[in-house]
Amino acid sequence: MSDLIENLPDILLLHILSFLPTKEAVATSILSKRWRPFWQSLPILAIRDVDFHAYDLEVFVQFVDDVLLLGNLKFLNTFSLTCWTIRVPYEKLSSWINALIQSRVESIEIWFPSSFNTKLPSNMFNSKTMKVLKLNGITFDSLRAVSLPCLTVLYFDNVRCADLNCVAVLVSGCPILETLVFKSLDTKHYGPMLDVGKLDHLVAARVPPSLLPWKALANVRFLSLRSTWIPGAMHAAWSPAGDIPTLYNLTYLECYSNMWTRMVNYLHSFPKLQNLVISEV
Repeated sequence: MSDLIENLPDILLLHILSFLPTKEAVATSILSKRWRPFWQSLPILAIRDVDFHAYDLEVFVQFVDDVLLLGNLKFLNTFSLTCWTIRVPYEKLSSWINALIQSRVESIEIWFPSSFNTKLPSNMFNSKTMKVLKLNGITFDSLRAVSLPCLTVLYFDNVRCADLNCVAVLVSGCPILETLVFKSLDTKHYGPMLDVGKLDHLVAARVPPSLLPWKALANVRFLSLRSTWIPGAMHAAWSPAGDIPTLYNLTYLECYSNMWTRMVNYLHSFPKLQNLVISEV
């Protein structure tokens, strides 16, 4: 069997390795000289703390250092880091992200428990190549400058920020955004949000009610207002009021509402609506 595997072409071996957890894929480098560089040619790396015995911080950090700081990342396209138990030091997280940005990775996913209050370095939000950014359990004190000219998917869950200006700066720095998800957002100061302009490329959005001005959603097709403001679930309800511009492309709308009968008066603003889902609060 070993001879059969060794006779397979490199491209097929790489395909097989792509189905393994990153820790196991890297471990194959000890098999032979031929196998040693294979994992460095993988386009996808997914690292999870649950794959490490007893969640050893030192071992875990050393492993990620070896992969991101000592490895060859020129073939890397997608990177995922999941830590539900291990608290990664800020300096290490910063150096890892810097390595990913410099290697021109197109997709980054980072998952931490919200209780960790994990903060990311500012260079995370300045990339000329990133297309997908998914974050869970991240805390923002402030965001001064964001430049993500190629980002099409922005997905946030259990995100905590000082005020909505952070959100405005972030969204404004993604000019070709197609999918925007704020599944749950925790902010102490709701306040007026900065104008993010019209998001011309936005197709799908899941955001809390009143997070974005309606003109920013002018071209959206799928809209969910069932995201959650934390704390204060009462902010999850959408009560239509004022003028709503015509959303000519909207075909799907879902929301929480405690005054759903008032929505009848606003349906004329959605002439192509095919699906309307209302969950009563």
